Amino acid sequence: MSWWTNIANMLVPKPAAQGLPIFQYPQLAAAKQAQGGGANVYGNLVELLSDVNNTSDAWVIGLQLVQMDTANNDYFVALSREAAGGAPTKIEAEVPTHSQTTVAADHHEVLRFDPPVYFPSGTGIRMAIADSTGAKKLSAWAIVSRNRG
Repeated sequence: MSWWTNIANMLVPKPAAQGLPIFQYPQLAAAKQAQGGGANVYGNLVELLSDVNNTSDAWVIGLQLVQMDTANNDYFVALSREAAGGAPTKIEAEVPTHSQTTVAADHHEVLRFDPPVYFPSGTGIRMAIADSTGAKKLSAWAIVSRNRG
């Protein structure tokens, strides 16, 4: 095959089955709410996708954050494979974000992971948050792609 044919094949749209499907978890449900521990201490992990429901390899490409309960505050969001209910000890990814002074009830933000965070089949996705003042809340969905390779 020539280099020209390779380029032409890349430009041809692929059927949906050959694409990289994108899902949000929890799926078709309200975002999961997490609460921080003390100031700059992670609270308990909440389950975005259970071990049983992760039936194929998943890559978390981002988080959709909503309902930050405090304006002008630093939040830290961690992803983990550990069981929900306790604070994370093995963090797969951690990202900071800041709620603006104009935060409103409909505030939302997408945090992107580059590169995406890998969760193998049978491994659930859990999230915990910490915040700069302690015991604040936010809710989130994980944005996940599948069939990457």
